[in-house]
Amino acid sequence: MKNFFKSRLPQPPRSELHISFHGSNSPSPIARFLTLETKIIILVWIVVAVSLVTTYFLIVSKVNDIVEELMGKNATRIAAVVAKSPAVVASLSGNQQSIATENWAALLGEVTQADFIVYDIQGNIRYRSSQSPLEPEDANPYEDRQIEPQDYVYLQQVSRGYFLRATSPIFAADSRQIGTVAVGISTESALSALGASRFIMVFSNYFGLVLGMIGALFLARNIKETLFGLEPFAIARLLEERNAMLQSVREGIVAIDATGRITLINDEALRLLDMEGKRDNLLDRPIDSVIPRTRLLDILATKQAEYNQEELLNGIAVVMNRVPVNVEDRTVAAIATFRDRSEVKKMAEELTGVRTYVEALRAQTHEFMNKLHVILGLVRLKALDELVAYVTRISSEQDAATDFVTQRIKDPVLAGFWLGKRSRARELGVQLGLNADSFVPHLDNVDFTNDLVTVIGNLVDNAMEALLENSRRYVEVLMLYNAGSLRIEVKDTGPGIPPELAQAIFEKGFSTKAADRGFGLALVKKVLERRQGTLSFESSLQLGTTFRLLIPYEEVNYKYDKNPDR
Repeated sequence: MKNFFKSRLPQPPRSELHISFHGSNSPSPIARFLTLETKIIILVWIVVAVSLVTTYFLIVSKVNDIVEELMGKNATRIAAVVAKSPAVVASLSGNQQSIATENWAALLGEVTQADFIVYDIQGNIRYRSSQSPLEPEDANPYEDRQIEPQDYVYLQQVSRGYFLRATSPIFAADSRQIGTVAVGISTESALSALGASRFIMVFSNYFGLVLGMIGALFLARNIKETLFGLEPFAIARLLEERNAMLQSVREGIVAIDATGRITLINDEALRLLDMEGKRDNLLDRPIDSVIPRTRLLDILATKQAEYNQEELLNGIAVVMNRVPVNVEDRTVAAIATFRDRSEVKKMAEELTGVRTYVEALRAQTHEFMNKLHVILGLVRLKALDELVAYVTRISSEQDAATDFVTQRIKDPVLAGFWLGKRSRARELGVQLGLNADSFVPHLDNVDFTNDLVTVIGNLVDNAMEALLENSRRYVEVLMLYNAGSLRIEVKDTGPGIPPELAQAIFEKGFSTKAADRGFGLALVKKVLERRQGTLSFESSLQLGTTFRLLIPYEEVNYKYDKNPDR
């Protein structure tokens, strides 16, 4: 019915770090619009839609074929019944019209709901069902085909629509063809039945599409939650960033899973452990068989982090941190980060000096900002006379203080540091003075200058902190270079040092203040040991303390006036 029912690299320079990302992980505007959730919904919906539409057309096509076959068989059976009817054969053989046969034909058409016409051998109509809508020219089997003694089933379009036609020859008793019966079954009733069934199928398909959309939405959201709301390009970028960070940090990193097998080890760890080029041989191996004494298995068991622990790994002294990785209250991994202890020591000493510089500069900046606020206020008030007087006064004071310091401290770094310390002292309400006999030439050694900043900065900081609860707050510093050595004295009017603490104050971590303090005098002691200097102090309770240091230094090439005030 064809038309009928239609995974040792060279180390980067320490002073700079270059990280670049390559590839197509930067999302295009289309990728930003088509999020992972949107893609999953579209994909699932398309799959469901294609499946339902394909199933619909396959079912419709199959139903059409079945209906066509059944209607054809029905029409053929009716045609055979009429062709073999004794009354019809007798009527055509005798060439006589029988009223009984006509009544029988009408009754048969009414019962079978089929339209048929009986022709004699000359093509004349002999009988027809009374309700037959077929016109003789529409139903005439002799009009466009030769008379052949066989059955035909075909679809015919007539003036009143489509009919499924079946023709069957009528034979006399002597096997001579004496006529033909043409049966027509209108497709209108079949179309109505199929239309109703197609409506049900279309409704079912729409319902299936809605269910598919809802399922796709829930699936997409579940996947998105599993991925912590990240898009694929974001995951790829994070992976690149993770790899770049792991390989760029100066700490060795080793991670294990819950079974104690190595899952990650970065380049710095391979370098420190002298295992360059062995990454692939280390992954997925038990940690204790490769790197003993990491204690990561203990971290998995105790679920307690450990920080700043000194260990010996493969003969190298390191400072190590160990932390468990917890997911939903379950420890699923453990990570160790470590660094060469000698590098940590060097970095701590460097940072201590930098911290001292920063604090001094911050205090000086704060003081300048306060003065700028005063100037801004006077400008807004248009108090020009007061403004000129104020600027002149602070300029004179600053020039005098700067001249006093620079005449005695020729090294610009040390002089700038001292001016910053004076600003910090004013913030704390402490009078910080430089002894008029002080003199320090320009120092040719940057490391020595940094050591001086560390020593003087820590001694002055300790003195000022000790004075915060006193009414008399005065600190005086003497810095005097003479005959290949630098003499330093720091005198304060603080509460003094109890005799029982005279030795303990130089121990690392000892402090009468809050926790995480007590490193200042320990650093001073280490600098003096490295520089082969000497340190002594005098202290009287409620009267104050004086520290005296003598640091050898021969690398000086200078000419100076021994009387700096002249």
